[in-house]
This record gives sequence, structure tokens and C-alpha cells, in this order.
Amino acid sequence: MRGYRRRHPFSYLAGVALSVLLVTLLGSRLLGTENSPLWGMLVNDDGTVRRVIQDSPAAAVGLVAGDRIVSVGGAAPWINVWDRERGENGALHVQFTDRQGEARTANLLPTPLPRSEILRRLFVALVVLSFALTGLVVFLSRSDRVGTLFFLMCLLFARLLIPGIPPEGRVPFLLDKVFLDLASLVLPAVLLHFFLNFPRRADFLARNGRLAWLLYVPAIVGMPVALAYDLDLVLVGKTVTPAALMFQQVMALVFVGMTVWGIVSFVRGVRSVTSPVLRRNVRWVLPGTLLGVLPPMLLSAVLNQFPSVQLPGDRYAFVTLMLVPISFAHGIIRYGLMDLELVAKRSVVYTTLTAFLVALYYVAAEALGNLFIAATTPGRTVVSFAIVFAAALLFVPARDRAQAIVDQSFYRKRYRYRRTLQEFSRLFATFLEQDELVRLLVDKLPGVLGTERVALFVRNSPDDSLRLVGTRGLGAREVPFPVFSPSDPLLAWWHESEGPVPIDPHGPDAFDRLPPDEQSLFRTLDPRVLVFLPRERSIEGLLVLGAKQGGESYRGEDLELLATLGDHAGTALSSSRLHEEALARRRLEEELAVAKRIQASLLPSTVPQRDGLEIAAVTRPCHEIGGDFFDLLDFGEDGIGLAVADVSGKGVPAALILSGLQATLRAEAGPSDAPEPVVRKINERLCKDVQPGSFASMLYAHLDVERSSIRYVNAGHPAGLVVHRDGSLDRLEEGGMLLGVESTAAYAAGEHQFVPGDLLLLYSDGVTDVLNEADEEYGQDRLEALLPRLAHLPTQSVLDRVIASVESFVGGALPDDITLLVTKFGPRSAVPDAS
Repeated sequence: MRGYRRRHPFSYLAGVALSVLLVTLLGSRLLGTENSPLWGMLVNDDGTVRRVIQDSPAAAVGLVAGDRIVSVGGAAPWINVWDRERGENGALHVQFTDRQGEARTANLLPTPLPRSEILRRLFVALVVLSFALTGLVVFLSRSDRVGTLFFLMCLLFARLLIPGIPPEGRVPFLLDKVFLDLASLVLPAVLLHFFLNFPRRADFLARNGRLAWLLYVPAIVGMPVALAYDLDLVLVGKTVTPAALMFQQVMALVFVGMTVWGIVSFVRGVRSVTSPVLRRNVRWVLPGTLLGVLPPMLLSAVLNQFPSVQLPGDRYAFVTLMLVPISFAHGIIRYGLMDLELVAKRSVVYTTLTAFLVALYYVAAEALGNLFIAATTPGRTVVSFAIVFAAALLFVPARDRAQAIVDQSFYRKRYRYRRTLQEFSRLFATFLEQDELVRLLVDKLPGVLGTERVALFVRNSPDDSLRLVGTRGLGAREVPFPVFSPSDPLLAWWHESEGPVPIDPHGPDAFDRLPPDEQSLFRTLDPRVLVFLPRERSIEGLLVLGAKQGGESYRGEDLELLATLGDHAGTALSSSRLHEEALARRRLEEELAVAKRIQASLLPSTVPQRDGLEIAAVTRPCHEIGGDFFDLLDFGEDGIGLAVADVSGKGVPAALILSGLQATLRAEAGPSDAPEPVVRKINERLCKDVQPGSFASMLYAHLDVERSSIRYVNAGHPAGLVVHRDGSLDRLEEGGMLLGVESTAAYAAGEHQFVPGDLLLLYSDGVTDVLNEADEEYGQDRLEALLPRLAHLPTQSVLDRVIASVESFVGGALPDDITLLVTKFGPRSAVPDAS
């Protein structure tokens, strides 16, 4: 499931803990605001005054932007107030060098924070809270990568905005400085990572998501350097080295580049969104971001160029930053379609439940501890540890059990959904027949959701098209396309959705992005949710759900249930399809085996035996059954019929035509030595019975054994070859056109006289037309060159040698049906005189 998968409970705990820690840090800074002194200047780590606040103590002693502080209270300017020597009335003796390079001194007397500064810091706190709370709401609402990255981005922004009131002590200050540097280093990478995933995922991350870790390489490299720098700065008081300044500048350029890349990717993602619903959901993100970021950015640019400029309200320009998390949270939550009301109710109930159990656990632990100690007097530490450990073991199952009761009592729908999910998952794992899965999704699921209409499309086995297999509640509606192939826009919609796609009936037409036929289909079905049923990278089905009864909209939990069931149903449908395909293949293999046995049974079972005559024949289909055949018709003293034929095509269609051809041959052929009428009758039958485009070649000959001669007709077949003892060859080419092309075709007969030692070869084009890996044809020339070398061999050996030669040429299995019939003429035995 993508987009709606629940987080691990510890993930929720960690997210809440980070948010609470951030808010606690903010609170501790604000509590000390009223007693904090106002110095009125911002100083870089190298002592350079970045800005001086108007009417502040720093301004009163003549400090201006660009001066460089040498020491404050006898210590370096970056060392905090606990190490400074204070003079009369708590004043600090400041040594500095002005912008002209002249050394100067002054007594800096801090004053309490004015109300305007306290108010400004309160506004800062509101901005920080807006980032922290919106990030937490999205984190609790949306559990995918986008929600997590947005949450981290909000926390990092909030940390950078927290007022920098230093804690009391070197180690806390060092930790605070390290965490601040970590936030500064990681934020650009997180921001870029987020923008590469929202509102659409970048192409290179979609192809290989593991590349995302490369975005964090600058932060990984920079953190050890920043840590060493902070240790020297805080613990040693070492000034900033030129190398450190150079490193800071390089990292700043890298992070500026990452930020610009992220913003460009975000703008491109918003512009590339084609879904009207999604466009409407994110339409406030871009202007909200610009209105939130531009004022403080423009002000920072002006102050960097003119540090001494005092602009009205410049101290409050940061307030617009609140628009950034709010606009993004709106877009993300609308995009994810989460139910905030349900999130809030869950949070309140579960938090109250946890607090009650913790309190109960504490009271029980204290009571049992005191009772046990009073009775046994062992060491308090050991007993306390044992009781705490035992209570902790009981706490988690007790909370889980209480949570189940709460779910069942207060969230009956959620509890019912959980039971439904468990039941459907069990049934999905049990069913193998597609019909059972269809009934489950079409008949039972709508009852759980209260859906009025549903249509289910399932992937066809031969291709990737989707076929309508079940509907409910459509009434007289006619589905215009019960079978359709998903278009590229529909597939892109699936990849963008990462879960069920809700359809807003009151918004812009969500189907404008689709081709006209799909628009017609979905507008007829009038869906409220499209649930893609995926299996890895393909769609196994599409579940189209109409409106709920009473017009209620689909809530977050409905979509969460559908997302999980969609994944399970996709896997189950894939298994069912593969199971049915395996059964179909098995049935086909069994049928082909039967057909192979039947076709083999149609071949001559015995070879006619005659004095001075040796015959051998073989046919080898390249598949289970083929379109070649030979036949030997024994007419007794009237001779032998020899036939070799080849039907266009292969497999079952060719075998069916072949069986009809052979039946006609055996019905029409007889003792007569005239083959022409037999061939004409076969041609007429084929032209009548088979579809246009199907044809056959055939060589049929009547062998007169007594005279050692044949009369033959070659109907478009490769010429039979007669090999004489001296190596010369004759070709049997007389005949006519292919069978099955023209019903009135005429066929002429040819004759040939044999002498002892002659060899006759009839064959199909599977011998001569095959190609090797170099696209070279075996060819008739190669066959005619081979035969004289084999003429002295027995007929079966001739067959074997020819087949071996062809197999060696192609370098493997034969790619076409092959048929050979060899007849060898020898001297006849002496016949005694009848008298």
C-alpha cells in the first residue's frame, strides 16, 4: 500500500516527542525573556557587528554595523555572559575596532527588554508554533514520505527561528550550538528532498529512490567540520580561521544551490500537475509560500547591503513566515485527503487513555513497593527496580487491550473496518478462482462502505487491457466500453495517486486529462473513488465506487481501508490470473499431446515392401503438431502412392487443414496411375473449405513398381530430386500452382523412369528454407550437393544424414516442420519361369 500505510507506533512516539521537545525549548526561552538583558547588537562568530538595533545600549556607545568586537567584559565576544567581568552597575567593558581600523573602548550597560522586543519574540514564538503544530498535524495525518519530510522541514525551520537566549553553562550552550548548526546543515537537504517529492516525485527519484541519500552528503561532510569549529569556539575561545570562513562560504553556496533547485523543482511540479482536483488542492501553496517568504527575504537582502538602515516594522517582517507551513499543510492534507477531525479525536482519547494508565501504573507501583519494603526490608533500589520492571511489562499489553476496547466502543466504524480488513485478507489468501474474488469485491465490499454503485474491471490474460467482470447498482446504465486498454494519462494518474483517487463531483471535471473513450466510460459510471488494484508495476484491476448512500463523502478511514484492500486484491487477482493461465496452459498441453498422438496415428503405420525397392519416411514438427505430412498408399500389384505435403502456417490451424487434405487424398486416390484428377479434387475441396489466405503445397506420385517408373503432379511443392549412380540429378517439377488458391486451376502430370541405383527424395521446404544465425539459407544447392554423397547408403541413413546436416547448419533445434521421403531402387530378384 502506498500513501496510507500506518506508521510504526514508535514512529508516532518519536514525532510527538520531537515536537514536545521543540515546544519545551521554545517555552524555556520565552520564560526567560522578561529578565533577559538587551544588548542591542548582532555579532558574527568572528566578532564583526552584523547589525545594531536603534535606541539600544550598543547604539548608545557608538557601535555600528561593520565594527569588530575584540572583547566584551574581558572575554571573546562569542563567549557567553557567565565568563564576562562586569564593572560598575553591571556594565561590560567593550573593546572594539571601528570600520576605519581605530581601536576604541566603551562601557556597555545592558537594559531590560522593552515591550516591543518582548512582543516581537512572542510573534517569533507564534511562527515557531505554527511550523511545529502544522508539521505535527501532517505527520499524524499522512504517513508517507511527503508527510515525514514536511514534518522534518517544519521542525528544522522552527528550531532556526527559536530566540537565541543562551543557557547558563558552557556544555548546554555547546549542545545548543551543535543542534543549531545541525539544523542549518540538514534543512537545505530536507527542503530539496521534500520539493523533489511534492507535488509530484522527480523522475530520477521515481526510477531509483535510493539516490535520495546523495542529497544529504553535504550535511554529512559539513557536520564534523562544524562540530570541531564549535568545540574550538565555545570551549577554547579560538577565533574563526580563514579556512573555516572559506568552508562556510562554500557550504553556503552549496546550500543556496540546493534551495534554488528545490524551489525550481516545486514550481515545475505545480505547473506539471494535470489533475484538476490536484491543481485545486495545491493552488494556494505557491502564492502562500511566496507571500510568506518574500518579505523576510527582501528585507534580509536590503539589510545585508545597508546594515545601518532602519525600516518601519522591519523587526516584524518574519511574521509572514506563518503562511508557509499553513499553505503547505493545507495542500498536503487536501492532497492526502486525511480526516483531521478523526485525528484530533484519536489524539485526545488515546492521550487521555495513556495518561490514565501511567497514573494508575505509578500509584500501583508506589503502593506495592511500600507494602513489599515494609514486609521484607530489602534494599529500596532493588525493590523499586523490580516493581518498575514488572509494571512496565504489564503496561504495554494493558494499554493495547484498553485501546481495543476504546476502538470498539467509541470508533465502531474503525473497529468494523479492522475486522473487515482481517476477513478480506483471509479470504483473498484462500480464493484462487477469479469469480469468487469478483463476488467478494462487487457484492460484499459495497455493503461495508455503504456504496450504491460499483464496477470492477480486471486485467485480461492475453494483454494488459481491463475487462468489466462485475457491476452492482448500475441499473439501466450501459457501460460504453466493457473492455479498454488503460491510456498513458490513466496510468500516470495511478502513479501520482499512491492510493485511492477520490473524485469531487462539485469540482472541475477530473477526467479531462483522459482520452475521449475513457472520459465517456467514467462519466457514465459517475464514480466517487477510483481504486487501482496494483501488482508490482502493473494494474491487475480497477474498482470504481459510486456515491455513498445518503450522499455521505468518503472519509480518511474509507480510503485507508480501500488502499489496503486494493493492494491485497491486486495480489489476489494476479495469483488468480496466473493460476488460470497455468491451468489453461496445462489443458492446452494435454490437448496438444492428444492431437499429436492423433496426427501420428494418421501417418502410415507400415511401409509397403516390394522386391528391389527400399522406402523410408519421417516428419518432424517444430511444435507439438505441425503442417507437414507424408503418406504411402499401398495399391498392391497396381503400385504405391507417394505423397508429401506442406500446409501454410504451423500448429493447430495447419494441422486441421492438413487432416482435411489427407482425408481427401485417401478418398480420391486409387490404383489408377493418373494423379491429376486426385490433385484437382484436393484443390477444389481446399478452395471450398478453408478461409482465403490458407493454402498448401503437395507432390503426389503414383509409383509403378513393375516398370520402376512414376507419374507425378507437383502442386507448388519443392521439386523432388532423383539422384543417379553417376551423381547427376533430375528434378520433378511438372505440375501446377499451390492448392487452395484457385478452384479452377489446371495440373499437368510428369513421368520419370528409374534404373537400379537411383534414389528419389521428396521433401518439404523445412529442409531448404531454414536460416542460420548469419541469416544464410540452407538452400537447394546445399541439399543437391549433399545427396550424391549419400546415395550409396540405406534409405534410413539418408534421412538421418540429411536431418543432421540441417540441424548442424542452423545450430540447434529445427525452426520449421520438416518431412522427408526417400525411395531407393535396386536390382530385382530373378523370377522363375511360370511353365
